[in-house]
Amino acid sequence: MDENERLKLLKETFERALKRAEEGHSSFIIITEKGTGKYVQASVIAGENEIVIDIPEGVLSIEELEKAEKFLKKAGIKHKAAIGLTFWIDDAEKASKIINDGLKEVLGLPDDYEIEIETT
Repeated sequence: MDENERLKLLKETFERALKRAEEGHSSFIIITEKGTGKYVQASVIAGENEIVIDIPEGVLSIEELEKAEKFLKKAGIKHKAAIGLTFWIDDAEKASKIINDGLKEVLGLPDDYEIEIETT
């Protein structure tokens, strides 16, 4: 999957979730990198206009977690790191770019890495 396809898929997923939230419905999203099985969770709560992105404890190795924290700091994303990493983004395009670039940089993935998205 090329980067443009990935970004489009992520952005469309987040835009749908934000629209559902406006209509009073919450969404839960799991984005899995197919080669490693490592994933990122996201949610949009009914009535909210922010995407909550979470990298659960145990998904990343300690080294990958340190890379993720550095990546988020460099990207200017404030996050909580009590258990895993959690951060909020209010824009579907920005969230898509952060997830796309973060997976690639943190996991050392090639440009054409594949993702799978599950939503509820």
